[in-house]
Parts: sequence; C-alpha cells; structure tokens
Amino acid sequence: MLKIKTILFSLLLLLFIISCKGQIKRPEIIKIHKDSITLRAELLPEYRNSVHDKEYQGNQISGVIRTVFQDKKGDFWFGTQNGLCLYNKYGLVYFELKDANGQNITVHAIIEDKIGNIWIGYGGGIAKYDGKYFTVYYQKEILINNGLWSMMMDKKGKLWIGTT
Repeated sequence: MLKIKTILFSLLLLLFIISCKGQIKRPEIIKIHKDSITLRAELLPEYRNSVHDKEYQGNQISGVIRTVFQDKKGDFWFGTQNGLCLYNKYGLVYFELKDANGQNITVHAIIEDKIGNIWIGYGGGIAKYDGKYFTVYYQKEILINNGLWSMMMDKKGKLWIGTT
C-alpha cells in the first residue's frame, strides 16, 4: 500500500511541475498600438516652450542618448537610456516601451527597412514600428542579459543583430 501511495504522490508531483512550467512561459511576439504607449511632450506637466530656459532641466529627451536616426521622412528617432523618442513636425513624442519584465528599455539601435518600418533594438528584445503598431519580439536565446547592441539590414532585407 505504501508503494502505491508513493507512486501516486510522485505522479501528482510530476503533473503539478509540468502544469506550472507552462504557466510561466512568456509570449515571443506582442503587438502594441502606438496610442497606448505614446506621451506627447507638450502634455506633460513639466513642458516648456523655450529651449533657452537655462534654469529648467525637465522634459529632456534623456540624460543619456545611445543612438540617433533620421528616417526617410526626415523624422528624428532618439534611442535613450529611458526608451524611445520621436521628433517630427508635430513635436516631440515619447514611447513607453517596456521589456518582457515590464521595465523601461534602453535603446541601442534604430534602423529603417525598405518599406519604411522602423526597427528598434534594445537590451532585451527587438521592436518593429509600422506607423501604427509596435510589434515586440522576444528571443531569449539571442537576447540573454541585455545582449543586443547593434543592428543592420542587408540588401535582401535580412536583419542582422550584434550581441554581447
């Protein structure tokens, strides 16, 4: 009888471990509409119109800018220690992109493909912006320990990633 109870307990424990493992798996791809993560600079409480205000230090793009990219439309993208910013004819926009753990990202690379998608490379993933949606890709085998540092796209449209 004791042997049967031991086998039954072992099977139940194995079933519990297997079922729990499936629950903690995070998605590989997430699609986010731009409006849900957009903050316009002029709507933030610390916004100022004068760039000559020497005493005011709020509402900067970021204390650390990692990369700057100008797209085909002439818009400027800033990859910062605090995320992603866009400066265009409408003003300055912040995008609150988060990593798989819900933390702010540090953008290391920004590029544009042939059809105008903007690709953002950060320590824990890659995001593609099509003008309306951010599609966020998590590839844990490649992006372990904030390993993405550079990106490029070749003539055939293949995305190349430089990691640590």
